[in-house]
Amino acid sequence: MPKFSILHATKRLPNGWHQAFREWCDNATLDADFEYILAIHDSDKDKLPVEMVMFEPRLHVVVNNQRDSAIDNWNAAAEMATGDVLIIGADDFYPPAGWDEQLTNFIHAQNLFVEFMLRVSTGSPHTDLPGRNMPHPIMSRALYKRWGYVFPPMYESMYSDNDNTERAELEGVVWDALHIQFRHEAAVLGKAEKDAVYRKQNREEAYRQGAAMLEQRRAANFGSPVIEEMRKLQPPPPAPIQPKHVALCLPGEWFSSAYVSHLIGLFATLMTKYRVSTTFSYCSNVYLTRGTLLDSLQKAVRAGEHIDYTLWLDDDNIVTPQQFERLMLHLDQHPELDGVMGWAWCASDHYETDPTVSCGYITDEGKLAPMSYEKMMAAPSDLINIQYSGFPVALIRMGSYEKLDTFPFRAVLDDRYTFGMAGEDLSFFIRAKQAGLNFAVDRTVRVPHYKLRDATPLVGQAKPLVEYNAA
Repeated sequence: MPKFSILHATKRLPNGWHQAFREWCDNATLDADFEYILAIHDSDKDKLPVEMVMFEPRLHVVVNNQRDSAIDNWNAAAEMATGDVLIIGADDFYPPAGWDEQLTNFIHAQNLFVEFMLRVSTGSPHTDLPGRNMPHPIMSRALYKRWGYVFPPMYESMYSDNDNTERAELEGVVWDALHIQFRHEAAVLGKAEKDAVYRKQNREEAYRQGAAMLEQRRAANFGSPVIEEMRKLQPPPPAPIQPKHVALCLPGEWFSSAYVSHLIGLFATLMTKYRVSTTFSYCSNVYLTRGTLLDSLQKAVRAGEHIDYTLWLDDDNIVTPQQFERLMLHLDQHPELDGVMGWAWCASDHYETDPTVSCGYITDEGKLAPMSYEKMMAAPSDLINIQYSGFPVALIRMGSYEKLDTFPFRAVLDDRYTFGMAGEDLSFFIRAKQAGLNFAVDRTVRVPHYKLRDATPLVGQAKPLVEYNAA
C-alpha cells in the first residue's frame, strides 16, 4: 500500500483548516499510511494553536518563509513530504469515505508505480470531465521529483493548475479516476463565503499575471524536455490545403430558366470543395465578350490573386458536378494537358448540315475539321486528344494562358474564313496549337445544348438517333 502525503496550504488561521484535516483522518481506513502536512506562511506562525498540533501524530507543520502565497506553501509542504503519492489539499477540499483504499486500488489496478497524475472528481461541472482542469491534482513522488514542484513556482495563484494540467497532458502522465468523488466546497462555486483570502487569490491582477505567464510557458513547452523530445518525434503539421480556385467564365446574351437552375446547383455544389468565383460578360462582339472575361482574370492574377482553373460555360450549355469532377480528375492525372473539354451536338446557324460534335482538329490550312461521332466512340479510351473545341464546357489551367499572345480570342484574319476572319473559339485554338498547348475531350462528358432549336439529330435523318445518343 502506498504512503500518502496530504499537502494542505492554509491562510485561514487559527482553525480554518481543522474540519478538512478531521475528515481526511476520519474517512481513511484503519491501516491507512498517510501523513498530513499543514503549510503556513512565516507571518502566520503565531496564529496556529500549538495544542491543536501537539496531540495529532499524523499532523506536521511546515513554515514557508518565501512569498506569502498558497503556491509557495504547497511547494514547501512537498519538500517536507515523505509519501509515495502527494495529494493537494485545502481548507475547502474534502475526501470520500475510504479515500485511501479507493486510490490504492486504482493505482494497483493500473500498475501506476512511476510517474502519474490522477484526475479525480471534485463535484464541480468545471472539472468533472476527461481533459478538464485539475485544481487538486494527485501526483506520484516520481513525477514531483522530476518536475521539482507540485505547482509551478513562477505563479502567484491563478492559472497554476492550468499549467499543471496542460503539462501533464502533453507528457502523457494523466489518468482519469473520476469515479473517486471528492468534495470541493469552493467559494467560486457559491459553496462558501468569498472572504479576504479568496479575494486576494482571485483578484484581477493575479488573473492577468497568471494568464500572461501561462502563454509564456506554453510557448516554451512548459520547460519540459519530455515535451521537447516528443514534439521532435512528431511529424510537422501539414501545410494548410488551400482549395483550388475555379473561375467560372460565362459569356452570353440570354440564359434559359433550365440553364439558370442547373448553374445554381453546380455553383452550390462546387462551393463545398473549391473556391469558386464567377465572371460574366456580354457585348455584340463575341471576340470582345470572351476577351473581356479572360482579361479581367489576368488582371486579377497580376494584382496577386491566385486562380488555378477557368471553367468556360456557354450560355446554352451546362455541366453537372459529376462531369466537372471528371474533367478535374483528368487534369490532375495528366499534367501535360492544358485543358479538358466536354462536348455537345452542334450545327451551322441554319442547320444546313447534319449536326456534328463540338470538337475536332485544325488542318494545316487553319480550317476546322470536326471529329466524327464514330471516331469518338471508337477511340481506345474516354480521353481523346483534340486541337479544337467550341467551348461548350472547357476546364483550362489558368497558367496556360501565359503561353499565348495577349488577347488570344481576337480574330485570326484570313480571307479563307467567312467574312475574312476565324471565329473567336477557332482563333483561340489556332494560337494554342501554334504555342504547343495540349487539349483533350472526355467523350463521356456530353452536355445539353439549350438552343431555341435542338441540334441533336432527329429520327429520319441520315444518322439514326439511337447511334448518336449512344454516349
